[in-house]
Amino acid sequence: MATRRSGRRTLADLAGDPAADDALLRDLGRARGALEAVLRDPAPPWNRIRHVARAYHRWRRRSESGELRSDESEILGNLGFWLFTLRLLHAVRHADREQRPAEWEIRRRRLDRLLQQPAVREAFARLYQFPRRQLDLASVSLHRLGTTSFILRCRSLSRDATGLSALKCLLYPYSEIDAIREATEGYAGTYGGDGAHVVQVYRSTSKWIWMEFIDGEPLADVLRRSEGGARRPPNLEHLRRYGVPLLRALHEVPYQHLDLSPSNVLVRRQTNAEEMTTADVVLIDFGQNYLLTHEVGSRRLSANMVRYVSPELIESRGQHRPTGYEDVYSVGQILLEMAGYTEADGGYIPNALYMDAPFLGRLVEDLLDRDPGKRLLLTRADLGSGIEEASRRELFRGLELQLVHALEAHAAMARVAPTLAHRPAPSGRRSSWGGAWATAVSWLGSLPMMVSAVRRPVELWRVSRQSSSLTGEFDYLFKMALLCSVGWAITYAVTGLGVAIDTSQLSLFPAPQELLQPQFPFVDWTAPLRHYAPLLRGIPPGWERLPGRLVIFTFGITAARYYQEIFSMLSPRRLGSTPGSPIVEIVTRASIFWFPPLAVAGNVWLVDHWLLAGFVAAPAIALNNYVNWRLARRLVALGEQAFSTVRSSELSQSIAAYSEWWKLMAWYGVCMGVLGFMTEVGLARDLLIYGFVVSALNMLKLYRSNCGKLAPALRASLSRSFVTGERLEALALREAGGRLLDARIDGTGAAVATTPEREADALTARV
Repeated sequence: MATRRSGRRTLADLAGDPAADDALLRDLGRARGALEAVLRDPAPPWNRIRHVARAYHRWRRRSESGELRSDESEILGNLGFWLFTLRLLHAVRHADREQRPAEWEIRRRRLDRLLQQPAVREAFARLYQFPRRQLDLASVSLHRLGTTSFILRCRSLSRDATGLSALKCLLYPYSEIDAIREATEGYAGTYGGDGAHVVQVYRSTSKWIWMEFIDGEPLADVLRRSEGGARRPPNLEHLRRYGVPLLRALHEVPYQHLDLSPSNVLVRRQTNAEEMTTADVVLIDFGQNYLLTHEVGSRRLSANMVRYVSPELIESRGQHRPTGYEDVYSVGQILLEMAGYTEADGGYIPNALYMDAPFLGRLVEDLLDRDPGKRLLLTRADLGSGIEEASRRELFRGLELQLVHALEAHAAMARVAPTLAHRPAPSGRRSSWGGAWATAVSWLGSLPMMVSAVRRPVELWRVSRQSSSLTGEFDYLFKMALLCSVGWAITYAVTGLGVAIDTSQLSLFPAPQELLQPQFPFVDWTAPLRHYAPLLRGIPPGWERLPGRLVIFTFGITAARYYQEIFSMLSPRRLGSTPGSPIVEIVTRASIFWFPPLAVAGNVWLVDHWLLAGFVAAPAIALNNYVNWRLARRLVALGEQAFSTVRSSELSQSIAAYSEWWKLMAWYGVCMGVLGFMTEVGLARDLLIYGFVVSALNMLKLYRSNCGKLAPALRASLSRSFVTGERLEALALREAGGRLLDARIDGTGAAVATTPEREADALTARV
């Protein structure tokens, strides 16, 4: 191949032919700008790495054997740095930086050995123009890899920067793009402040940033390391250990981040205070990711690269002017990942979050809407189109407090454990009376059909007394749960008393005088046969009422579990201006009070007409299901129009499935009414069979399935629907130009709003 100096020939013409490639390198290898020209290639082919690697190793062997002339060492250095850059660029574009830390360490050492070659390091220093008197370039080693840059670690020779320093160097070809060069050159002036949660920046140029070295682990590596654990979401320990310090850091940092992700959060150290381990975090790499711009981001962006970036930054492709809402979205996405919901992406919030951690779900959903104007509706309603510096810092302080309250509330609710026994009193000691009470409640709550009605209300009450995060509205709900438990006790007592009266005429066992006799064998084994002989001729007097009492009893315990498992912690009371919400609250709480009188009436007056009692009970449950479903369906329908988080969720499908509940109970009541009428007029006589069939349906379908297995998912869907209603009201207020006159944080971290009547009218008109 003929080799001559020509403007049409570049180093990119390396083709793998040793003789031709060596001639080309001798011709162009030392030419000024030749290396930079080939480094500017935005998409070098994969085979170029192979050609450059073969040429580099060939020239390096010559250097080690002494065959290389002194004036050719520059060609070796240029080849080595070219190979170093190509391998870094390939690693970035194949997302190798997201591989496991052990695998990255192997790759890092391989690249580091290349950078340690004196000729390569000399070419590197010449291209980037480092201050050699202030940095010990002989100590340079590769530390981390970013999307448009790589970070080196080296010793400082300057008095102003003692110890280890970090050099963030732009990766070719990005170092030749004006937008990135300008942002890098102005980095020290924009983000060069000093603080506990930011890196101190000493100097920045158009190609590199010199800053202090932080010995910390990226939060992304911490979260990735825990993905394979046995812990299922929500991982509240991660939220407490890393989420709270992250929000505290954002509160103390004086500027926006705009590229907040776990990779840009360093966990520097962990401290233990009062048996609570928390991390000290440092935020790095401030400023917008310029791969999102039209000028730079011509190739397809990886999902992980944009996972934490707010939609408005992605869609504007760099033309968006920051408003302060961008970091809010990133925080919400990071909190979701910390909690263990790694499948949640693009503002999607699984219903499982509300089922596992409803307090956290309420907080996170208010951060993740794709429309920045619909974020922070429950937190701050008067931020406007842009968040000022003082408001931004106050905002993240408020989010930190809300997260702390949510974690405390969840931890308190988690103490509603399988047992109360062996739990120390707040003073650390347990009185004998308190120990006996706890043991009795634990024993009763461990019996079948007593878990929801005995243990849960008592533990909820106890938790409400001990937790400062569960006050106000929850105190009211805890008292309602206790009233429900009282109604359950009345049902048990009345049914048991009725059964005792019915069976008093027939003893369960033969009397001792019937069994014993004075002569051998002293026991009359025929006495039990004579005692139970009446059972063969039919049901004894009084026992014919047992099927009716059984039906009334199963309705009573099902009603108690229905309320405790689904509605005891739900309330639409915060929906102050939503039509229908007061009716829903009244009907829901009324379900506590109707079943004890019905149980008393059924056992005293209607025991022989229990089908009519069922005709009253089933429609009452159907009515409660209907009003809750109707309100939830309306809120979800409006929420899907207004909020991306609701639109992308499975909430509408869950509420649609709930519509079958009230229909089922309505038909159930109609069937019992028809059977009751037929029984009263003498057309139906098999009451015993009907009683056992209805009791079996109550226990297997209603008690075990609806109020057991299906209850957590339904409770989560209704809770999320009510939160959607609160956000709709806050959005209507924001669009009406109103503001929160009294925005205070209650025990659940929710903003409590009070508005004038004319503003309330605007909310009602929207909802």
